[in-house]
Amino acid sequence: MQQPAAVIIIRGLFLATLIIGVLGCGGRRTVDLVDSSYLRPDVQTWDCGADSGKVTATLKDDGAIIVRGMGAMMDYDGSQVPTPWHALKDSITKVIIEDGVTSVGKRAFGDCAKLTYITIAGSVTAIGDFAFAGSAAVTIPSSVLSIGMNALSRTASINVEADNPNYSSVGGVLFNKAQTVLIQYPQSKKDTSYTIPNSVTSIGDDAFANCGKLASVKFGSGVTTIGEFAFAFCHSLKSVTIPDNVTRIGWGAFAHSGLTSVTSLNPVPPETIGKSPFLDIDKNACLYVPEESIGAYRAADHWKDFECIEPKN
Repeated sequence: MQQPAAVIIIRGLFLATLIIGVLGCGGRRTVDLVDSSYLRPDVQTWDCGADSGKVTATLKDDGAIIVRGMGAMMDYDGSQVPTPWHALKDSITKVIIEDGVTSVGKRAFGDCAKLTYITIAGSVTAIGDFAFAGSAAVTIPSSVLSIGMNALSRTASINVEADNPNYSSVGGVLFNKAQTVLIQYPQSKKDTSYTIPNSVTSIGDDAFANCGKLASVKFGSGVTTIGEFAFAFCHSLKSVTIPDNVTRIGWGAFAHSGLTSVTSLNPVPPETIGKSPFLDIDKNACLYVPEESIGAYRAADHWKDFECIEPKN
């Protein structure tokens, strides 16, 4: 049926107005429909505050999850209390913690393996255990006073603002402020070798654990203590030389690593805490020690488990 001329004119005017609005009078785009984030619908919003209703997390369809509000995030345990976004973890590529949030909850994003971007506001004072995963570089603001166990272990680089009172970083590695404790070497760091600074006296628990690319570690002259599981599951690490000032090694320190050769330069066998530091390494791995100390090592707990104990060259 033929439409009235008035209707045709009105529709024509509407179409012309729409075209001008998008292209502009000169035929150029004035609005980028693809890049305008405000046109992207939210996927879902959850309450994730330690106090109900105080903090929320919103997942956008570009993969960014935005945490906003006033107060602390809830802690999660990954099993009985999983994150509400757990089913969508593989779609999360960015984490943005906005100003007003005071903590990142335990395991909040620890299973989000595809994270490539993390930003943390200056209101955050605490980061919980196993908080982050992925391959992102993360900057720790000066406000953060507490970092939980393995909170940043699966990142690619850890950088700390210079005026943070408790923490520091060198080359993407996390230390205490005085750089006497090496806290975390990121698992996603691509380097195959690393030299521990001479200022370090203690290597923290799990500090290098699961660093699969790390094939060579040189200890600094100050190291006296190696923490529990410090180099566990470092499968590319085939040999290690433990300096003579190391006096204590935590259990599992080199467990499940690729070690086939261990050299200990201390004439007195370092104390081993708990179970063996060398759990489940190659059964044919050889221990090299000062010649005059072979008897002492063959009598010492856990060191004597090496079937091959030879004098070092």
